[in-house]
Amino acid sequence: AEPVSDPCFQNDDVWFAGVLFFELITGQMFFIQDPSQLESFEEQGLYVDPSRMVCGEEYIELRLAAAKHCADDMALDLLSKMLRLNKARRIDIQDALDHPFLSNAVPLKNSGSGRDHSSSL
Repeated sequence: AEPVSDPCFQNDDVWFAGVLFFELITGQMFFIQDPSQLESFEEQGLYVDPSRMVCGEEYIELRLAAAKHCADDMALDLLSKMLRLNKARRIDIQDALDHPFLSNAVPLKNSGSGRDHSSSL
């Protein structure tokens, strides 16, 4: 199968990569599953539906606030751009890869297996 070249689908991929990035940074699930917390969000007017993996801007802001305790400004900048609900304003794949958080990352050292894995990334 050929890769999908539709920017609309690519931006969805970036959003879901942002969800995973959030989880890696914080160690928390992006979509909270606790029924009492979900009920509290609903009472506060925060829209989130974990079963469909959809949410509103206010929920994203709440999750970004949680990430501030675990990540530096550069990581938060990339994360916030990846999690924009408006696809037209969301960072695209190439810009995400070129973001200073990733482009300035220190490469992993050789694991001692005698093979250099940096070229396979």
